[in-house]
Formats: sequence, structure tokens, C-alpha cells
Amino acid sequence: MSMWSGLGINFASHPTGFSTYCDTCLDRGIRYLRLNTPDFNNATAIVEEKANCLYALSKGAYVTWGISSGSTTLTSSNWADFVTAVLATAQWAQNNNLSEFSIGNEEENHNDDDTLTDADVRTNIKTLATQVQAVFTSGPVSYQTSNPSIPSWVSIGKGDLDLIEFNVYKKQHTTWKTNITSALETFGNTSTYITEFSISSVSLADYSSSEEIQAREIGMMLEDIQTLGIKRAYFFTYRDANFGALNTDGVYRLLWNNLTTNNGRRWFI
Repeated sequence: MSMWSGLGINFASHPTGFSTYCDTCLDRGIRYLRLNTPDFNNATAIVEEKANCLYALSKGAYVTWGISSGSTTLTSSNWADFVTAVLATAQWAQNNNLSEFSIGNEEENHNDDDTLTDADVRTNIKTLATQVQAVFTSGPVSYQTSNPSIPSWVSIGKGDLDLIEFNVYKKQHTTWKTNITSALETFGNTSTYITEFSISSVSLADYSSSEEIQAREIGMMLEDIQTLGIKRAYFFTYRDANFGALNTDGVYRLLWNNLTTNNGRRWFI
């Protein structure tokens, strides 16, 4: 059976040799790629990711990219700087026909919870989405957040965001299926998808040291995602010693087959 057409890969870092990894994904039929969203203060990483974006676009990939707060704690004082950086990056994305522009990544986890609360972040993101919409018109404008924030976004609505996207991890997020169902009922499956999924937010080995079990559980999660009605979901991540389908030593974990063959069905029972 063929691979699920909605599968994407989330490149959580900007690895050396990105072109090779990009080509491998495309050769296996994975068209949706989400690139690392670097800290808005990290000029070097932003330049690197721009080059990766252009390469992936040139190869025909559907590329989602933007910048985030990263390791910078967002406050009421530096929010304006974040907005300026996002809008400048959105203009670059528009000039280069990026497929989708992402405003940040889990910014509710990167604020100081004092001068800038989680509720403030969500309100500000909705306002920023309206500003980005005036700059970036070549594709949808999106924001990705984590599973615990889903109920809050369902409550306040997505405003001018075209897409509201969620990161879900099976071990830590026991409510993920309930929350995704609620999001789908509110926004529909054309306005939301999963930007990161895996079995643990700590590491694959945190779930199990057995690669057979890792593969089985990833397959089960991918089946659940499709059953819920999600049309696109990005596995986190392609290359990484703790999370990746591809280890940093260049050896694929068994779960790679569950992702890219047999339509995500479980190979190991």
C-alpha cells in the first residue's frame, strides 16, 4: 500500500546537508515540509533557513516556515520587536512565494507569564495575523501551538489565521484526541492540522527503548490521526538522535517504514 498523502516531516533543526535530507523525503513521496522556525534574534539561523526554504521550494516541496521567539522570553517590552521581525520575514516569504507562513511556535510556552500572559499572547497573535495577512498573500498564514492550548484557541477562535495548527505527543498529551476532535468541530479539517506528532515530547526512548514498540506506536498514532479526520500531519522530526526517523549516525529507525510505507499501518503487534 502507498504512503498516506497527508504525511509531512517537521525539520526541527537546520542540519548540515539539508538538501540531501530534503531530497530523500521528496523521493519517498513526502511533499509537505516544515522547516525550523529560528529565534527572531538569531540572524545566522534565519539566513540558513532562508536558503533551505529556497532549495525545498525549487524541488517542488510545500514549505511551511516562519520565525519564533525561540530561546528569547517574550515580554510586553519586546513584543514590538517580535512583530517587526515577523513582518519583515513575512515580506521575504511573500517575495519568494513561500507556500505557507507560520507566525511563531508555541509562544504560550515562551512568555514571561507576568507582563505577557498566555491570554495576551493569543490575543496578540490574532492581531499579528491580521497584519501578516496584509503582507503575505502567496499562501495561508498559520500559527502552531501545543495540545494544552487547544481548548483556549477553540474558545477564542482563530481570527484572521487561515490555519491553526497543533503539536501533540502521545505520552504527555493524554487528551490529544479529545482536543483535536474539538478543534476539528470548531474550525473544520481545512483550517487545522497537526504540525508535530510523536509518541513522547522527551524522546522516542522515553516511550520505549524498543524500536519495534516505537514503530508500532507511531503506526497506531498515525492511524488515529487519519481516523479523526486530520488531512495533514507532520512527524517530528526527520534527523535527530532523540526524536528523528533518521538517527544522527545515518541509520533509520524502524518507524521510518511505518511512516512511509503500508499507509502508516502497524508493522509490529
